[in-house]
Amino acid sequence: MDHGDKYNVTFSGYMVRWQLTMMYNEFIQYKQGNNYINRVVKLRNMKPPRDVVISEYWPWRIKIYTLGRFSLLLNNQNIDTGSRPFDILKFLLAYGGRDVHVEKIMDALWPEAEGDQAQASFKTTLHRLRKLLGETDALNLKNHRLSLNDEYVWVDSWAMSSIFTEFEHIDPIHTSELANKLLQYYRGHFLEDETASWTIYQREGLRSQFVRCISNYAKLLEAIDVDTAIKCYQRLLEIDPLIEIAYQGLIRCYLAQNRQAEAHSVYQQCVDVLKTTSNLKPSKETTSLLQL
Repeated sequence: MDHGDKYNVTFSGYMVRWQLTMMYNEFIQYKQGNNYINRVVKLRNMKPPRDVVISEYWPWRIKIYTLGRFSLLLNNQNIDTGSRPFDILKFLLAYGGRDVHVEKIMDALWPEAEGDQAQASFKTTLHRLRKLLGETDALNLKNHRLSLNDEYVWVDSWAMSSIFTEFEHIDPIHTSELANKLLQYYRGHFLEDETASWTIYQREGLRSQFVRCISNYAKLLEAIDVDTAIKCYQRLLEIDPLIEIAYQGLIRCYLAQNRQAEAHSVYQQCVDVLKTTSNLKPSKETTSLLQL
């Protein structure tokens, strides 16, 4: 990598393109040779490798963040996402970002418009969105279905979904790196400032998978690294203070460290939060931990 950067070598005759992209993806995840890789990828118009979790540090033309915020980087520059065209993008991502029928988009975003008027509004707004993205190939419209092109676009929720899939098929003792990526990407709920009903399914799906993966990981850590387990449970509660299994995990960890006062304090916090938000009481599983 240093040799290529020093002598401005932008391609190797000894490696095919897919081998280079796989190698570059590995290097870039650890922030090694990023400037050189960015230059080569752009010069050679190299596409990211398939079927692997691609780092957000790959030189994507477009990066979209939906977790805890909605923002978009175009060639690593923030652009304003407050205009109407980005509602199409939000809706598209709420349904996975791929193969979303245009009628579904029109019904949600122009519910009062007649058929021809809705189609005209969609066509105009989609054209504006493409111009704002500065990349004609970023959005594909085929057979009345709209998709984001994953050769040009990176989305944090897509990265999360890929990691969830890996989590299901990996030996538990090797989950540390994946868990750290989940904690890195999950900065908050999906489009959490968006109140439209069409965000709920994706928001709850990502939330529940995140909670399941991190809580399972934290429970595994309780026997080998209690301090890290505590941090995981605390992060879950930062994301959502209604996650009762996180309170249970914290209580177990504090009891294991003979920190009785802190265990009781966590229990009282659980009582207060559940009562204030839902008028509920902690479950028997929670109360039994302190033999209450």
